[in-house]
Amino acid sequence: MGKTKIEWYDRVWNPVLGGLKGDIYNYYRKIIVKFSKKFADAEFEYRKKHNIETSPLTKPLLRAQIKQFEPVFMFKNYYKSFPKKPSRILVNSMSDIRWWKKEWMAFVLDKIERYPQHIFQFLTHFPKIYTKYKFPKNCWLGITIHYVQRKHITFKRLKNDNIKFIFFDPLMISVPVNYFDNSKGKQFPNWIIISTQIDIYRPPGRELVKEIIKVAKENNIPIFLRDNLFRIYPDLPKLQEFPNFPKLQEFDK
Repeated sequence: MGKTKIEWYDRVWNPVLGGLKGDIYNYYRKIIVKFSKKFADAEFEYRKKHNIETSPLTKPLLRAQIKQFEPVFMFKNYYKSFPKKPSRILVNSMSDIRWWKKEWMAFVLDKIERYPQHIFQFLTHFPKIYTKYKFPKNCWLGITIHYVQRKHITFKRLKNDNIKFIFFDPLMISVPVNYFDNSKGKQFPNWIIISTQIDIYRPPGRELVKEIIKVAKENNIPIFLRDNLFRIYPDLPKLQEFPNFPKLQEFDK
């Protein structure tokens, strides 16, 4: 299980690689394409060694699937051991769960349920997918957006007890104030992360960031500004907050 230098999670899992081709996946698609042979060969040898039978598969075919960014379940990644120390684990940095097969999601959620000491963070560009599964409470459900669209209302109306967070990567235009809510005892979202885009240099406007900070504070929403923002706007407040959730060490056994 890979450690990470990303500030808002500790580890990354990636039991699935790939997804729909498109600009929103451009950065990670480049990584997967660049290392497709390495990923495919390691996965093929793992399946062979552990007698994991899947549909007839050759090494060249697996290489082609990964290089073409087709969703592929990576048994080698799935079976990696989780750390003993309670951690925040990003489940899918190189795929979007919208394109996962149902059996893959069932497989992943089954393993998550066996590790309540960890927090598992999901991200998607398609929030409606969260209505199709029941997630354990130690799953944090996130959406990656540049600006609020109609489809994101689904996320706000999601009825479950999971932490819900928004990852602005990057924040492009003002967010309607009424999208955030702290009324009737229902806080939405439970967490906000703001970043600058990493594959193309496209930082959010300073005033947009300040506007989100103001609204977040008014609604008691924790906000996390990634380090890459401070390199652009060093005068921003050093806000790297996390949701009010049982401390990780309280799960330690």
